[in-house]
Amino acid sequence: YVRRIPLVRNKGAFESILRYKSTQRDDFAELQAEGDFLAVFVSVAPLVEYVGDNKIQLRRACAIKDKGHYRDQDFMQRLRDNQAEYGFNIQFAGDGRIVATVETCPQIMKALLDHRLKSGFSTLVYDVQDTTPVAL
Repeated sequence: YVRRIPLVRNKGAFESILRYKSTQRDDFAELQAEGDFLAVFVSVAPLVEYVGDNKIQLRRACAIKDKGHYRDQDFMQRLRDNQAEYGFNIQFAGDGRIVATVETCPQIMKALLDHRLKSGFSTLVYDVQDTTPVAL
């Protein structure tokens, strides 16, 4: 007697996850083709290589697309002006476009997600997950 252990315990949930990842792949492909996004980079090839088919990086890329900070010229200028203060080492070409490298892609993703913040109290810099604005 050979006992068979199912690789997938819940077929419906498994298929749902696959569809979700497929949607993220499609969203990332759309992002790569978006003129505003392409205009931010000298080349998106290192970022595409970095994201690959990794579900976490695909989710982050989708969040970058949804947030759209790369479309905000003021945001991008502040990124260029202040990135070193926040511990980033992102390189910029003379025309202000990001020179992505495999090494700097994690920093670029954090920056475009707006996931690096500075405490006004301790002045420490933190990586954060929740960037929900607080109503004051």
